[in-house]
Parts: sequence; C-alpha cells; structure tokens
Amino acid sequence: RYVGQAIESVLQQIFTDFELLIIDDGSTDGTLILANQYALSDRRIKVLSQTNQGVSATRNRGVQMAKGQFMAFLDADDLWLPDKLAAHIEHFQANPNLAVSFSRVEFISSDGRPTGQVSTSRLVNLKPEDFLYENPTTTMSNLIVRSEVFAQIGGFAEDMSYSEDLEWLFRAICHKRQGHPPWQIEG
Repeated sequence: RYVGQAIESVLQQIFTDFELLIIDDGSTDGTLILANQYALSDRRIKVLSQTNQGVSATRNRGVQMAKGQFMAFLDADDLWLPDKLAAHIEHFQANPNLAVSFSRVEFISSDGRPTGQVSTSRLVNLKPEDFLYENPTTTMSNLIVRSEVFAQIGGFAEDMSYSEDLEWLFRAICHKRQGHPPWQIEG
C-alpha cells in the first residue's frame, strides 16, 4: 500500500548519489510490478525478487549487493525526509569512528499526516546496555551504516525475525576494532 511513497521519499533526497535496491521478498500484491516501473525510469534503481526468506535474509542480500560506502534501510511502510541522506553523510564525515548514524523519528498516521509524536530515545553516549532494554534507533528505516561495519561484524541473524536489528546493533557497539577506538552509534 505504501511502497510507492517510500520509493518517492528516496528519489526526493537532496543527496542524489545513491543506488536504490528494492528487494521484493515474495510479495503477492503489485509491489514487484510497481518497483520495476520505477526501475525503468531511474538508472539508480535495481529491483531484485526472491521467494520469501524473511527480513534478516533480505537485508543481508541487500548488504551483499550494495556498492556504496554507506548503507541505509527503508521498510515499505516508512518515509524519509528529503535531507535525510545529506544530514547523515555530513555526520559521518565529521565523526570517523561513527558506525551507525540515526535520528529521532516522527510517527505519521496511516494516511501520511504527522501525529506530533516523536521518538524520545537518547541520541549520544550510547552503551551496549542501552540496546538490551529499548531500541534507541526505533526502526531500521532510521539507520545509516558504514559498509565496513558489516564486513567486520557480519550481517543480521537470519534465524531472527524480530529484534534482529537490536541484536545487530548490540554486536556493532560491542565490537573491538584492533588498533582503533570502538565503533560509535549515535544520532
């Protein structure tokens, strides 16, 4: 129902040097047709289709196929503001030990209207225990990740279909990089 709006929110980014991988994980509606229509009109879009393998396997496939220095995730029912990518790229450039950048999230109604409700999680000075009792990032659609982090700690646990993002974030913040300060996760 919302996938077209999600795609449009990526195409409306002020930072335009990106590739958009749309991975259809066995949908039975018109998602694949719509995604292929977008791919015909924009060379930055690549569409992949697979039998249903679950959220973790699907994200891992995207990570394996992506070519960029940074990776972002967007679920089909979420939207990005036009300056999202630009703001996060700037944050990474200013913070070389930053593994994951995220921000506050504003919740919208099913018809796309702002609700005025904004996430309240802490954005800085996060510790491993912060990922044990809440999700400071709120949703995977909020994360921008350095590609090298996946190379160092691996992908999402494919036997998990719930809280797989928290498990991955916990591994990222606990990872000991040889000869470097620990990775940081912050907004």
